[in-house]
Order: sequence, then C-alpha cells, then structure tokens
Amino acid sequence: SSDLNYRFDKINKNLSFVVYGGDDESDLIQIIAIKKPEIQSVNFICIPPDYTSLPEYTLDENQSSWLVLENSKISISGVSSKILTRVEVLFNNTELKIKNSKLNAKLFSAILESDQVKSGTYEINVFDEDNITKKPGSSFSLVVSGDKLPEINTKWRYHSELITLNAQAPCLWNAKDDYGLAKVGLHLYSVNKDESNTEVASENLFVHTADVVKEKSGSYKLLLSNYSLKVGQQLLLYLEVNDFLVRNTVSFSRSNVTRFAVVSEEDFEKYILSKEQALIVEVEKTIKEMEDCQISTASIMDSMKKTNDMDSNHIRELNTIEKKQKFIEQKNATIISRFSYIMNDLEVNQIKDENDANKLRIKNKIMNPLSEINQSLIPVAMQYALSARINADKNGKIKALGDLFKSQAKIIVEYNKILKDMKKWEGYYETVGMLKEIIKEQKNLIDKTESNKKENIKGVFDE
Repeated sequence: SSDLNYRFDKINKNLSFVVYGGDDESDLIQIIAIKKPEIQSVNFICIPPDYTSLPEYTLDENQSSWLVLENSKISISGVSSKILTRVEVLFNNTELKIKNSKLNAKLFSAILESDQVKSGTYEINVFDEDNITKKPGSSFSLVVSGDKLPEINTKWRYHSELITLNAQAPCLWNAKDDYGLAKVGLHLYSVNKDESNTEVASENLFVHTADVVKEKSGSYKLLLSNYSLKVGQQLLLYLEVNDFLVRNTVSFSRSNVTRFAVVSEEDFEKYILSKEQALIVEVEKTIKEMEDCQISTASIMDSMKKTNDMDSNHIRELNTIEKKQKFIEQKNATIISRFSYIMNDLEVNQIKDENDANKLRIKNKIMNPLSEINQSLIPVAMQYALSARINADKNGKIKALGDLFKSQAKIIVEYNKILKDMKKWEGYYETVGMLKEIIKEQKNLIDKTESNKKENIKGVFDE
C-alpha cells in the first residue's frame, strides 16, 4: 500500500474529481467553493459634537485617513456581496463593542460613539451565514484633534498704572472660537495686603443666545465710580471668554491681567508731572545729539576747505550723521506717542480745570512742533546730508554741507522752543502743587479749629 498526497493551491470555483490508484478509483468527489463576503461599498459620515451646531458631513471616500474633531461620532454604512449575520469593527486590532449596529440582508450600518472615536487605525469585517469573513475587510484611519481654546484679545486705551476714582477707561475686545462663543465677561478684583484677591465686580459683556457666534468684537468703558472703591486700593482686571461645554468641562481663556493703583487726583497730577519731567530729559538729550551732528557737519566743512576734497573719513562721518538724524526722528515719534498717552490718561481720569489748558499746551506747543520736525525739518536735513555725500562737484558738496548745517540749526532752535515751554509749565505745576498743599493744610487747620471750638462749647454745657 502507499499514500497519495495532492494539494489544490487555489480553489475559486466548484470542482469535481475522481482519484485513481492501481485497479481502483474513488467515488466522484465534489468541492463547492463558498465565496467569502466582500464589502462592495462603504460610506463614512462624521457627526460633529452638538455644541458646534455643525451639520453632518461625508468623509471623502478617496482618502484613507481623516481629521475629525474630538467628541465627534462616525456613522458607517455599506453593502456586502453576501447576506450578513454579523459586522465587527476593530480599533488597533481590538474589537469594539458597537451598540448601534444594524444588518439587513447585504446592508450593514454601525455608529462609533464619541468615546470610540480616537486617533488610530480601524478595520471593518463582515460575516456571512456560515460565519465566514474576508480579512481585512475595509480599513481607515482617524486623526482626532482637540477643540482649541477660545481666544480673547483686549486693547485698553489707557497706559498708566495709576487711576483715579473718576476714571472712565475704554477697552476694545475681540473674542473668537472655532465652534462658537458661550460668553465673554469682565472680572474686577481688589488685591489684599497678603496678595489674595477679593472680587469687586463680574459683568457679562456677551452671552450666547440662539445663533452660533464664532467671533465677536465689542467696546467697554470701565467706570470706577460704579464700584465701592477707595484711594489706596490695588485692582486687578481681566476679560474671560468661554466656549461651550465639552465632556462636562468648560474651556476658557483669559486676557492679559491689567493692574491699577487707585490714587487721588492730586497724586495723579504729580504722576503726570513726573512723566513730563522724564520727557524733558529726553528732549535735552535729543538737543545734545543734534548739536553733535551739527558739530560733525562743521568739522567736515572746515576739513574740505583745507584739503579741497572729501575723503573716505568724511564719507563715514556723513553716514554717521545720517544715522543719528534717523535715530532722532524715531526718538521724536516715541516722545510724541508718550505725550499722546499723557493726554489720553488725563482725559480718562476726567482731570479738568487747569489740565484742560495743559492738554491744549501739550498739543499746540509740544506735539505739533515735534511732528513738524519729523515731517519737514529732519527729512530736509537727511536730503542735504545725502546730497553732500553723493555730489560729484566739490562746490556742490560744500553748499550741501552748508545747507545741512543751517537745517540742523533750525531743528535745534525748534527743540529749544519746545524745551522752554516744557520747563515753564513744569515750574507752573510745581507752584500749583505747592498752592494746593497750602490750601489743604489751611483747610485741615480750619477743620481742627472748628472741632476744638465744638469741644470747648460742649465742655461749658457739661459743667
């Protein structure tokens, strides 16, 4: 006797065969090829979280990987080549328990719940009546992104760390979120001695109603007189934006924290004076810098008259003059900006009386002349310096240097006018401050005298 072994490598259709051996043969053997169920088509629909108010959308079937928002659901539906009895979904080779799956002959559907939607690889397999499946069936990948925090930006039209009880500080704000804003609120705190905070006020600037609002801008004016505050308190202020609830937590962001010290009007005026005194120093430095430029210009002129030529050292000096004048122009812009802050801060704090005249003086006697220097005088000086450097004619160079020297002198004259006015008002405010102190002391003395009189009268009647 002997054994016979034969292997059919691939059976893809029904077969019938007989085995012959010696004088014998087997009965007719039939092999019926059972086809495995195949997924002929499949669709994927992403269902965004309810709070986004976004509609469902079909994922592109030409892609094998999709980016979806965290907390979304995925609806799967498809058609198989055979009648089905079961469908399985694997995530990273582990079977998921699908609560919402349906079979109807060759049709199947399943829903991945939000807690089953994660970054990774998924595989769908379908089983026929004989529990036969073809693996892998259909596979896809997801990349799940978290909901970004909302954004809040503020722009306070106030630049001082000191503030008075009469202040009306305006603020512009902008808030946005990819899927919708819930609310924007303002929070005001008083800082205690141990640096702990006590809430003074909390106000909603925007609250979501029916429609989804992804971006909102607004303006707010902080009126300190609306709150029970006292001179000497330290305040903390910020805006906060919330988006919608995600998994029972709230996503929020805060603006930069602004800190103020509440002071009296007298102390605020002293503070403003100190700011202007600091700017006086800056203007004095600027005058010295322009005088240095003028000295350098005169030195080049004298040297050219002796040598009848402009050498490389002269060129370098002219380049330096141009750079210094450009720096002075930039410095001017900064000084103008700082004076603009002073005017704005006086207005925000409702400082009236003589400060109204001060604001006009700052505008007409300081800011406008400084702007004129920047817009007209320095550009002319820059042009003369350039002309002196590139002019091929010696006499042309000397003339340009002379014009540069004169334009520098004109700038210095204008600066000195500005400085004289600043110092005059510095003395005026120092005098006004002294008078206010005298008046305050006199009032205290009168109050004390009146109090003593009342005590003396009370003493007489008590006897």
